[in-house]
Parts: sequence; C-alpha cells; structure tokens
Amino acid sequence: MRFSPSFCLALVVCLISTFVVGAPYPAQPTNEVVTNENSVPVVVNQTSELWEKSQLGRRASKPIQPSWILGRFSDSKILTEEDRKVFSSELKDLKLDSRLNLADPALNNGGIWTVKEYKTYHGDISDLLVKIMPDYSTKHSDINHEQSDNLNFGEVKALKHVGDFVAAGLIKDPERSVTDRLKDKAKSLKGDKPHMYPVVVMKKKQGNTLSSFGFYRSANRNGQVMLAREVKKLTCTEVARVAVAKRALHGDRNLGNALVTFNGIRPISVQLIDWGIAFLVSEGTKFDDVFQYCMKTTKFFNNKSVDVRRAVVAETSNPY
Repeated sequence: MRFSPSFCLALVVCLISTFVVGAPYPAQPTNEVVTNENSVPVVVNQTSELWEKSQLGRRASKPIQPSWILGRFSDSKILTEEDRKVFSSELKDLKLDSRLNLADPALNNGGIWTVKEYKTYHGDISDLLVKIMPDYSTKHSDINHEQSDNLNFGEVKALKHVGDFVAAGLIKDPERSVTDRLKDKAKSLKGDKPHMYPVVVMKKKQGNTLSSFGFYRSANRNGQVMLAREVKKLTCTEVARVAVAKRALHGDRNLGNALVTFNGIRPISVQLIDWGIAFLVSEGTKFDDVFQYCMKTTKFFNNKSVDVRRAVVAETSNPY
C-alpha cells in the first residue's frame, strides 16, 4: 500500500513519538476514533451503544448481506458431527504457563494463556496460545447451552479454515488451588471426574492493537482519525484476502481484533484474531467484493462482542 507525502507529513506533525511493538492477543481499547462509510469521524466509548451518523445526520443504513456469504460457522446446518466432538477428549500433554492480562478477559472467553509445555506439538511453544472457551449460557439468559456450544464449535471450525488451529480438547481449571487439586485427586480415586474446561490451542499472531501504540494515544484527533482510516483499509484487505483464500469471513471486526504492524509511523499490515463470529463464503468469491463489503460494514467500536454473539444467536442475518 502506498502512502502520499501529505499523509506521512501530517502524521509526523500529529504524532509525537514512534516505535514498533509486537504482542500476541491484546485487549480492546475503551475509547477510540473511527470513521463511518462517509468518512465522518466519530469518537465513541466501546461500552455504549453507537449511532453511526452520516453526513445528513441519519443512522447509517445496513447493507444487504451478499449472496456469497453462505452462513455462520456456528450454524447447526453447517456444523458436522465431527465438529461437535472437538472437546470430547482431555489434552493431557498440555500445560499452561501464564494468563494474558487483558482488559476484560471474561467478556469473550475464560482467559487467554501462554503455553508452558505441549509434548505432542513439535514446533516452538512460544508461538502458541490457549483460549478457554466461554459458556455464554451461564452469563446470559437469552443464550441456551446448545447455542453456546455451537458458538464454540463454530470458532474452532473457523480457526481450522484459516489455518490458525492447533488442537482442541478439555483441561482442568489452570487456576485451581492446591486444595482444589487435592479434591480432584480424591475424586479421581473415587472414580469421579473433576470439572473440565473446553479449550482451543491456536497460533499466536504478530502485531498489536492501534490503541496500544503510544504515538497513537498521544496524537491529536486528526492524527488518530488518519491512522484509524488506514488501519481499517489494511484490516479489510486482510479480511478479503483470507475470505478468498480460506473461504472464511471475519464477523467481529473491531480494532481489538486487528493486530497492526508499523514501519515507523506507517501501518503496513494487519493480522486478524478472535474468530468467534465468522462466516463461510462461496468458492470463487471476488477479492474486491469482500473488500468493499468490509469497508461498508466494518464499524469499529460499533458493538460489544457479546452483543454481536447475541445477534448471531437471535438469527440476525447481518449483525453489524
């Protein structure tokens, strides 16, 4: 992607410091600047409902879902019996190390962990992360247990499609105390099984969220808007590339799920994380069709992740 001299000069003026950071799975920011499809900057708080304003002051219209989107990976019609067995066995060779310090890890999962040991994996374990899958039904009365399971099955299926999947299965609570461990041992002696948690082992991605960069946080509003626009373009470029190559459309597109790599003050690439909401796309889908759809429907900071999942459960065809 080429950047005009005026863009680079404006960023030099707006940004007061620069550096490059790499991180595996960062937290979502609280407040950000975003532009809608009419290039109108909007500053919002992610915890509040956003009414995207067009230049005429009306709520932005929702585009019709294109025919190349075949359905959600979590849809019961797309999930196979094999997909529903991914959490059926214990990952006995897997040992977790430390839990990542995310802003609100309980919102979308039971925690993201680094790996201390995984005997059956022959690569570098520092390239792996483990996600403890959530049970949405315990937190939200409008989501039943089957729907929650389907969301988790769908995420694993999506990870397999995009090539980020390593393994899935069950583990004991990694945060259980010594007393709990002794109780688990006593249960096993009696023939009772301790409570197990479903997890997915996945590949770590490089980059960091835009808000984690000091020069972004220190920039004035114009500088933040310019960076947000460029990151959105890079995000949709990656979304389209993956959709065409892997037949998977990322469905929870916010800056917390876009890891950015910078070259100086220029964002040069984005990698996508969190495939909890994803869609299967048709074979032969065109890159430009996906890119344009992404640019129109991606509303950074427009929703809360759990609300997106609720919309999916409620059979909303276009939860953007």
